[in-house]
Amino acid sequence: AAAAAAAAAAAAAAAAAAASLGLGRRMAPQPRPEESTMAATTRPTSPSALPVPVGQAAAFSAAAAAAVTGGAAAAAAVPAAAGLVGPAGAATGHPPASSAGSLVAMGSPGGPGPALSEAQVEKLRATFYEKLEKVGRSQLNRERKATVIRQLREIQARQARQPGKFGTDPNAKITYHHRNAYRVYCLVVDTDPASGQEQFDLALRKDVERGVRRPVAAFEDWFDIIRSEHDSSGHKGVAKVFYGISRKHARLAREAVALYGSICPYCIEHRERKRTKDVVYTVSKAARAYCNERWQLDLIDMRARPDGSCRFLCRIQDHYSRYTRLRALESDDAGAVAAAVFEAVTDFALPTILQMGEPSRVAQVLSAFEGLAKEQGFDGSKILRGRARHPRVAEQAARANEHVLQLLAAWEAKTNSNRWALGSRVVQLVMNTSVQPSTNTSPMEIYCNCAPSRRNGLYGLGLSADVLHSVVTEDDLERSAPGLVAAEEDVTATAAAA
Repeated sequence: AAAAAAAAAAAAAAAAAAASLGLGRRMAPQPRPEESTMAATTRPTSPSALPVPVGQAAAFSAAAAAAVTGGAAAAAAVPAAAGLVGPAGAATGHPPASSAGSLVAMGSPGGPGPALSEAQVEKLRATFYEKLEKVGRSQLNRERKATVIRQLREIQARQARQPGKFGTDPNAKITYHHRNAYRVYCLVVDTDPASGQEQFDLALRKDVERGVRRPVAAFEDWFDIIRSEHDSSGHKGVAKVFYGISRKHARLAREAVALYGSICPYCIEHRERKRTKDVVYTVSKAARAYCNERWQLDLIDMRARPDGSCRFLCRIQDHYSRYTRLRALESDDAGAVAAAVFEAVTDFALPTILQMGEPSRVAQVLSAFEGLAKEQGFDGSKILRGRARHPRVAEQAARANEHVLQLLAAWEAKTNSNRWALGSRVVQLVMNTSVQPSTNTSPMEIYCNCAPSRRNGLYGLGLSADVLHSVVTEDDLERSAPGLVAAEEDVTATAAAA
């Protein structure tokens, strides 16, 4: 009778300690009754048992041992000896240094994160599993895990009775379910230092063969495992949290980590604050530049040495990539220039803004271009009139025009010809395929392969119909949609820095 009483007291002490540690806390997907048969042999994988300090574990073991001989009074002292009794004497499951009371700290010690009550944690758990069920459910729940452990133990027992992989003993009744479990999982056996009882867990066979020991996470334990790692990492992103979990546990889906990050209260609040800051910041920062966003147009006067009927050379350059198009013109009137612009548009799509060395002529060229586009059945051909060039951009355009004349002179000397209208096509190819020192690449490579591009001009900016109809100049667009198009001097400064 005395031995029975001592055993009952020890069982009560273990149950009280387990409850104080949070091991008996029920989760959203409840285990089935069949799992109770394996409860004594299955090691708990809930991370709520992991943060107990070594000193508390030693005190708990000593008090549990004393409870075997000391009876019920000693058993009641187990939680207190382990430091798990709060100021009012109730078992809290946390060290007494924590003043959270019934609150559970979500963040790591000293890290970010609000404190949630137990009710809030359980609500978060229910939401997690409700959303996770829609994505997909893991087949390895606690019941299935206990079954696999039982199957592996049966195989282990048969191998002990008869050497060999599975042997031929008909009494063991090894089925294909046993063989499937054996191919995927390995049995991990530990010994409880306090009770000396064997504890069993599962690991992937491929991990064990590589010398890695990671317990397989049951589906019901996913929430606690993810929450523990997510909070201890300081609410990092999905990749970092999943990396930390994958070093400790196997068979836990990355989608579940992403799902928890989407419902974490601290992360939700942090994202809202960050989104507000981003909106304020994007108004003041420079807009991103694109190919085909701004074209520069210049007319080089070649009347001193005409090539047949050609008297002018039109240079159209994409402001971002420096991709250049050269066309010989018979005159410098708006109609001839508009025809050159229309030919460039049909080859490279519509730009958003057109700038010229003579700002007063831009309106005439664009008016002639719209008339020509309507005549050719090209609807949606609106191009904005650019403002006067920035001094740095004007200086750059003058150097580009001079560079074109130098290349034409070199071509004429090499071919012994004065047909500069024909040579301009060769010069165009040389300019677009030569590596630029400022960008370390060629304009053709930037324009055709690397850089983002606006292919629909003004119509690709997402403007409303009213704004699209009302804007005529670059200044109008800046007033209606500030920061939507990069300023020309910003693009030039970026290229110079590169």
